[in-house]
Amino acid sequence: MRILVGIDTMQAWQGAANLLVRLFPDGFEAELVHCIESLLPDSSFPSVSLDHPIATIYQEFRRQGQEALDLATAFLSQHNVQCHQSIREGNVRNVFTEIAEKSNCDLIAIRSSIKSPSESLIFGSTAKALVLSANIPLLIVKNEHKNLGSITALLSTDHSPYMVKCIERLKDMKGLSLGRLIVFTTNESQKETMSFALKDLPDMAEIAPIWIKEKLEQTNLQIADGLAPLATELSVLVSQDNLRVALPSALKETQSELLIMGSQGHNFFERLMIGSQSLHQVLHERTSVLLLKAGKI
Repeated sequence: MRILVGIDTMQAWQGAANLLVRLFPDGFEAELVHCIESLLPDSSFPSVSLDHPIATIYQEFRRQGQEALDLATAFLSQHNVQCHQSIREGNVRNVFTEIAEKSNCDLIAIRSSIKSPSESLIFGSTAKALVLSANIPLLIVKNEHKNLGSITALLSTDHSPYMVKCIERLKDMKGLSLGRLIVFTTNESQKETMSFALKDLPDMAEIAPIWIKEKLEQTNLQIADGLAPLATELSVLVSQDNLRVALPSALKETQSELLIMGSQGHNFFERLMIGSQSLHQVLHERTSVLLLKAGKI
């Protein structure tokens, strides 16, 4: 398993490192990348003499970046992780996706902060940019994850063909080891459809949602069986609430540290019209997220 890990100079990377060594207890191969972004409005890196003030500033950025990379390497090496370091200049999204492609990475892991809707719209976000552009899975870390031991994770699925492919991608993550894994889905759309279609058949209107829930539970159980090698304990959960309401409730009920979900990506106008559940979770909720992508870089 080869993972690109974003390394900053404020040690926010520590939360991502803590989570990764718990998810992959037997170790992995890490591409540790520190990205220096331009100080100029046009995002350029002008050619200047070595004694120019801008050159001096960037030299200091590189020194601090190398120090952060060495700290991360020292920590991860204690957990059977083989580390490769690099310092690059440019846009973080472009740098990460380029290195991930060239290095054949299976996952990109970064630390991210929670943003309000207006902040994410106006100022943007590295996590947001990667969610929309990356073609490999992303681990977006929100917390320190200092606890020891295995992770409890909740897998949210809508049983779509795309999510089936995403789950296959999850199975391919070599070395991934979870404690408890809950396979979760919602019955919201089916419930609304049945309520309207059977409004003149009150008896059937009561029976149909129960039958659908049982079917969803059966499908979740089949998914859980297929994921048995990844977790020591498996269970299923079906909710009839709206997903935005049901997910936080399910995460709290199951005490999950990690949310696993698919992310297909939408263009700007699609996000305005229909929204994006994965983007909402990444930007505005407090739980760390493993976003599965079915495609390859």
